[in-house]
Amino acid sequence: MKIYFKNSFTLYLLIFGINFTFNSCTEESQSDQTVKNNTSVIWNDLIIGSKNQSDEYQLGRPMAVRTDKDGNIYIADKASLTIKIFDSNGRYKKSIGGRGRGPGEFQEFSVNLMGITPDGHFIFLDRGKLQFTILSKNGEFIKSYPYNFIDQVYPSSISYFNDQIIGLYVDTVNDPTEEKISEFERPLFHIYSPDFQERRGSFLLYDKLGHDNLFVFSNLVYQPGSFAISKSADKQRLVYSPGIYDGKLYEFVHTNETGWRFEKALEGFKSKIGSYERYSHESDYERNTKLGIPGLRKIYYGTNRPHTGRVISMDAGIYYLDNEELVHFYIIWPKDDNIKPDSKNSLDLYFQIFDSNGDLKKTSYVTSIERSKIPKIPLVNWKDSENNFYLINLPESDIPTVQRFSIEM
Repeated sequence: MKIYFKNSFTLYLLIFGINFTFNSCTEESQSDQTVKNNTSVIWNDLIIGSKNQSDEYQLGRPMAVRTDKDGNIYIADKASLTIKIFDSNGRYKKSIGGRGRGPGEFQEFSVNLMGITPDGHFIFLDRGKLQFTILSKNGEFIKSYPYNFIDQVYPSSISYFNDQIIGLYVDTVNDPTEEKISEFERPLFHIYSPDFQERRGSFLLYDKLGHDNLFVFSNLVYQPGSFAISKSADKQRLVYSPGIYDGKLYEFVHTNETGWRFEKALEGFKSKIGSYERYSHESDYERNTKLGIPGLRKIYYGTNRPHTGRVISMDAGIYYLDNEELVHFYIIWPKDDNIKPDSKNSLDLYFQIFDSNGDLKKTSYVTSIERSKIPKIPLVNWKDSENNFYLINLPESDIPTVQRFSIEM
């Protein structure tokens, strides 16, 4: 396997030509460093937002990337509330949207929710207007749907499937249709009508992920993870990667109009340093904050005493290929990292490939990103029809960029 990657912060070309292939039965014998040492070919392809580009290329807070059949690139920028459009070579074309209360304008983007409708339009959740807004790719206002307060929570991502919408919803509010639901009994996925007004089904309760604490739950509210739906007509599958990645992905099979049955857990690479840490005392959190430990979280939820800890391994995006193989990206802060109090810590990005049966084929290190805070979005944010991937790079001490790379099979 070869990886093609545009990387503004890597100043050298690594060519090892080493393929790293293994299955789940040998996972325990592999260390994190072994995976990191097996790096394929990396070189420049495309970047948007670099310092040497003009103002129209600069990004404030990119939250989502999408492409169309012609290869045009659309980047939703939460800072300007615009969608910047570039051609397939990364040349700026125009911007649509903008801040305002009129048709086609926005008050606030909901993080990462940039769906594509069956008609090829874009749909956003405007949390300022409390409505779902649909725009054409030219910026024309198509329609809007009101946010349904009676039976809905905010989705983090959506996908259209069989004239319905499947949404990944994790929220701290109780389900309004019930008197009281514990956090552990709340479903992560809901199925809605195309206008978001009718909930038609739900699946995957939080406790099925195997975590029995509110630290993990509250982190899923912050970064729920991502999911992918296969295109196979014979066996329609959905695979979910939780925001905190602990080596397992969750596969569901479509059974009827609104039904999804849990099929199995896909066993991926599991870091030997774990996926998260919970602190028993708030003093542990304060001490590690002073040391500049990356990935720290302090959350007040369900109690006056905060939940504190550190997230180590996270989802970074999941996608089906045309051959029904699955590509999953994940990121890890090394536990023995050389901690830098100035926030210039290294967040390592990896990918792994599962075959059409859900068995792990190989995994590889991609690159390192300068970051100390938990990203709210899957960093590998999109895959286009040519199997190019788009990384939203959000370093804390530098400007954000969108970078394109590909994996050659």
